Amino acid sequence: MTPRKMRDGKKRSKFRKLGVVLGISSQRNLIVRMENDEIPKLGSKVFDKKKREIGSIFDIIGPVKSPYAVVKCRIPPEELRDELLYVW
Repeated sequence: MTPRKMRDGKKRSKFRKLGVVLGISSQRNLIVRMENDEIPKLGSKVFDKKKREIGSIFDIIGPVKSPYAVVKCRIPPEELRDELLYVW
């Protein structure tokens, strides 16, 4: 899956599914089971279903075949339990 190029040749970013929140770490970060084969860059912005920016990718953990994203949250993480999140 490759991003489209704009007229000036730059790659266009996509709003894509990150995964579902599985839990909250002891540091109050979200643990998200990733659903996309494309691994997002650290620092990528993360959004909820209402397209509100809720934080950023802090780390990628777990096995290569089924990684998890650690999301540093800007809002209370309890609000996002079991929610589907997106990355830009």
